Amino acid sequence: MQRTLSILFFAALTALLPVTAPGWETEADADTRPGRFADDRAAALTDVGDDLWLFTSGRTGPSAPVRVRAFLRVGSSWEPAPPIPGAIDDGYTIEAASLSDELPCVGLTRPSGDPSVLCLENGEWIERLPDVGFEGAYLNDLRSQDGELSALLYRYPSNTIGSAEERGRRLSRARVYTIPAEGLPTATPTAVFPPSIINLAQTATGPPAIDVFDQGRRGSHYVIGLSGDSWEPITPNLKDGFGPSTSGAIVAGEAILMASTNVNPKPWAFSVFATRGERWKRFGSRVLNRGPGNAQGAVALTAAGQSWAIWQQHAYRRKAFDTRVLVAKLEPGIAPEPELIYSGRTSFPGDLDVVSTGDRTFALFARGTGRHDENLRAAVKRIE
Repeated sequence: MQRTLSILFFAALTALLPVTAPGWETEADADTRPGRFADDRAAALTDVGDDLWLFTSGRTGPSAPVRVRAFLRVGSSWEPAPPIPGAIDDGYTIEAASLSDELPCVGLTRPSGDPSVLCLENGEWIERLPDVGFEGAYLNDLRSQDGELSALLYRYPSNTIGSAEERGRRLSRARVYTIPAEGLPTATPTAVFPPSIINLAQTATGPPAIDVFDQGRRGSHYVIGLSGDSWEPITPNLKDGFGPSTSGAIVAGEAILMASTNVNPKPWAFSVFATRGERWKRFGSRVLNRGPGNAQGAVALTAAGQSWAIWQQHAYRRKAFDTRVLVAKLEPGIAPEPELIYSGRTSFPGDLDVVSTGDRTFALFARGTGRHDENLRAAVKRIE
């Protein structure tokens, strides 16, 4: 899921507060807020067997580089893992997944622009994505699939990279790298499309698929999959209004669920759509957002095989936002029932996800720290 670009899209439409204050907070099992930075600029959550791992990025001081920290949930608290070496580029997302259901892994992009996937092995973070020769590409998404890792690398159109024909056509390029437990990564053929927000589709098994949200005037939203050596659309276009997409679609056999934000109504409307033959149909009879605030969100497929929707609503007021975060279980034939899991003040949209371990399900979101500048703190709350 390329959450960073969606947040930048949101920020371009609204005035926001600066973020600069220290803080470290923990809370009870029902709503834990770990962190070791002045502001949790990004966050990612993943299950590793029966364990829950959280990754956050931020600075320890105004001039410090942006780094990533990892935390393992132990009982009702979060225990810090060994430090992740090096700094990251704050302009890109961080992603988390597990390798072989045994190793916690994080995907990031270095200040040099190089993508990196690190897994914790015997107390040390080991690079799992050596130089793959995809010049100018950054780490866009990372997911667990069939016991391996799928890493999505993405390159925007460039005036300096690629052939003269490539530079002239202004097309983006992406590849999916499969990272096995043993051996070197292998790459898919290159996917080519107009400048887009893209994410890996969520699927437990089978070949990789890519969720593509065309940022052009058409505002097309669709999923592509591999057909031999080429990428082809596997869904019709969804044209529900030009807006941010914060997660990849869920692909479960012939059933596909896609999150969509429509920015035409005020406030923005968040919906989930499901494929029905050659067309899309809204999941449930109405949009999912409730009450005030522009909505944007995601769909999530947990390790237990359950689909969820999670979204945030932001109403601008006095230099910050009145923020609400809601979740809803997505079950065929049953109308989604939104549940409010957070209400407070924040300065910015945050990352969203739903993850399960064993018989427990947790939601990741961002909440305010309660300080005057409303910095963000990654929050993890049990929802089932």
